[in-house]
Amino acid sequence: MTPDGYRRAKLLFFELCDLPLDVRRARLDGVGDADVRAEVESLLRLQDDDPLLRTGAGGEVFELAAGVPERIGPFRLIRRLGVGGMGVAYEAEQDFPRRRVAIKLLRAGSLVGDAERRFRREAEALARLQHPCVAQLYEAGAVDTGRGVERYIAMELVRGEPLDAYARRHALSIRRRLELFCQVCRGVEAAHAVGVVHRDLKPANILVGETGQPKIVDFGVAQFAESPDTMSRLTTPGQLVGTLAYMSPEQVRAEGAALDHRIDVYALGATLFELLTGRAPVDLAGLSLPEALRRLQNAEPSRLGTLESALRGDLETIAAKALESDVSRRYETVAALRADIERHLRHEPISARPASAAYRIRKFASRHRALVAAGVSIFAILSVALVVITLQWRRAERLRAEAVASERRARALVSFFADDLMGGLEAGRFGVDARLVDLLDDAAGRIEQRFAGDPAVAGMMHQQAASMYSMLGRNESQIRHAKRALPLLREAFGSSSRESILAEQALGEAYAEAQDVENYLRYVRPAASHAREAFGLADDLTLSTQVSLADALQMAGRYDEAEALLREAIEIYRRRATADNPAYYRALNVLGASLTARRHFADAEPIIAEELEGARRLRPAGHPQLVAALNNYARVLSSLGRAAEAEPVQREAIEQAAISSAPDHWRTAVLRQTLADILLRLDRPAAALHEGEQALQGLNKGFDKPTIFHLNALSRIVHAQVLLERWDDAVDSLKRLLDATVDMGADLTPAVNVLGSASEALLANDRGADLAALLRQARSHMRPSDSSYVRCCLLEARCLSALQRYDEARALLAGVDKPDDPELAERLASLRAEFEQPRRPGD
Repeated sequence: MTPDGYRRAKLLFFELCDLPLDVRRARLDGVGDADVRAEVESLLRLQDDDPLLRTGAGGEVFELAAGVPERIGPFRLIRRLGVGGMGVAYEAEQDFPRRRVAIKLLRAGSLVGDAERRFRREAEALARLQHPCVAQLYEAGAVDTGRGVERYIAMELVRGEPLDAYARRHALSIRRRLELFCQVCRGVEAAHAVGVVHRDLKPANILVGETGQPKIVDFGVAQFAESPDTMSRLTTPGQLVGTLAYMSPEQVRAEGAALDHRIDVYALGATLFELLTGRAPVDLAGLSLPEALRRLQNAEPSRLGTLESALRGDLETIAAKALESDVSRRYETVAALRADIERHLRHEPISARPASAAYRIRKFASRHRALVAAGVSIFAILSVALVVITLQWRRAERLRAEAVASERRARALVSFFADDLMGGLEAGRFGVDARLVDLLDDAAGRIEQRFAGDPAVAGMMHQQAASMYSMLGRNESQIRHAKRALPLLREAFGSSSRESILAEQALGEAYAEAQDVENYLRYVRPAASHAREAFGLADDLTLSTQVSLADALQMAGRYDEAEALLREAIEIYRRRATADNPAYYRALNVLGASLTARRHFADAEPIIAEELEGARRLRPAGHPQLVAALNNYARVLSSLGRAAEAEPVQREAIEQAAISSAPDHWRTAVLRQTLADILLRLDRPAAALHEGEQALQGLNKGFDKPTIFHLNALSRIVHAQVLLERWDDAVDSLKRLLDATVDMGADLTPAVNVLGSASEALLANDRGADLAALLRQARSHMRPSDSSYVRCCLLEARCLSALQRYDEARALLAGVDKPDDPELAERLASLRAEFEQPRRPGD
């Protein structure tokens, strides 16, 4: 739609939003522009569907009770957002932290009996939800308004437009719509994990902001599904909660005991259908309420492919499974629905299968019993067809033996995480504040016992556990499980199988996260060799392992070998016209890293720019590859002297990382280090110090021991503190840097470089004694033959000279052997000569 069309739609919406429905319809019938009308109707649906703007059950509007204060606790009321069946919603400002929030104030007298319990359930359940795609509950409490105690809930104020309207306005491609939908699924998964079932999912309750981040709102009708027996008590039988077009058949029937998280699966299926086609899966237009209820219970949803040929195949199958009226045949979890969509996006086989003809015949017969009873001939035809189809199905099943084995392994995987991992939470063994790592430790510790005698499944479980430990930053556990997976998968599938090669690659990459280059090479080199021998150079697995090998080589400083492998892989990807393959962009990523490490920044810039363009196009918001591409591009821009351009890119990297990780996650901390570097280049040391300290906090939370990342963060902190003339803090940070380096057993050269860069400023500000002590500490952990040892001695002699301790300085220099480095040897000779002059240095 054109900008002028949007302006017309906005004006028309404001004209109609407060008018009765019949007047709206008459006015809309006169709108000639179909796009303008669709936009206005979408906005009106959003207003009508917003729970904060609804009237009561009888159509009445409840005004704010007299005497409501201007403040509620720490919140200052700003304006009324709308009226709902149980009260009024306000926009408010919180004192600390200062932010805008939405306050839901429940009118006096509304909280009696079930309503009071509903309020407590909602508040308790929502407080347990923390996810970037779910509106956050901040506080719940009570306030005396003069007419009695009224309950309130303070929640995140979400600004955005409905999911379908956002997709339409931005003309999103099918891929981008699916990626956005997968983000929504992750939010619903998080809700289900803490026992919250939304019960009213639909596009109007999924708002998308200008950044493209979706937020699920309106958990006002959510259930607190702590246990199956609780579920049956939460909704009175026969009560309808939700919006018809997105309600599952069992929800329409209000089968209290049968309602669980799968009603959200159905609602997401309906939302996906509308997101892709612009219409609901079951057409209810013009029907009375009883007719609509009957149609929802008896009619089959339309199939995507009948509306749009481009949606035939996998997407049609996925939507049909999510919208399955038989709960047992629906996706078991939202995660399973999302996983199939992501497989489709990666061009991998999906787990769902189209409903067989036999099943469709049985459904037809069950829906049309009167028709079957009316004529034996019709029933006979159905029966014969059923027998023939069953025979064909059994023959096909014999040919799918390997697929069945794969399905068995997949089901075992789902069962393991559902029963073992989440079972620990349900059993309450770890309390309400259980961390995922506690649950994972508990579940992963039982893999061998649970899957004894099945090396294929046990190996897969160890592999998945390793992947999860990687996401949690638990590298030692990641390596342990990756090492256990490899022999099991070799036993099950053979050393040259794809499964075993992938396990070799995964183990090598686990060592890469520990900066263990030797073991990285130890495993990815044979993985690349086995893949090339078994599947040929052009195979995707071969190319992937070749890129990993190149990554290991560039980490080892063998840049020429790495770049030769990378350019070969990139050329194959380009010849195959598979530049949209994410693996292609990983190859660009590693090539960019190699060129950057060699300080070939000008050559690296177009490579990393292409990588970033692909990541933006192919990856959803928050994806690690998008974050890495942004980080790499910012680093190159900064190194090319374009720090002002680099800063917003790096800040975007941090914002993207926060979508999928906590703000203080160790990976986000590493991104903050790069931002600190950029800020130092921009001569903003105070801002750089803040980022460095934030990074260090995140690293301390994520790791039990010092890492190379800690050393980098401390180096930035020292630099900023020196520029800010915070001398005592700088000395303290240098001490921490040395201690961490020694604890790691790492090379002290980088720490000595930091000491050297800070030395002039420290000496000029009477910190010579502190600097000399630090240098003595550093060289006590070095061999006298090390060049860094010689540098420490030269710096320490300067400190002793400044302190007028000349004899100590001469003695120190006299004990230093001539270094092999000609420059150091010249500096040593020059300083010795200076101390041998009649006039002592510093006099």
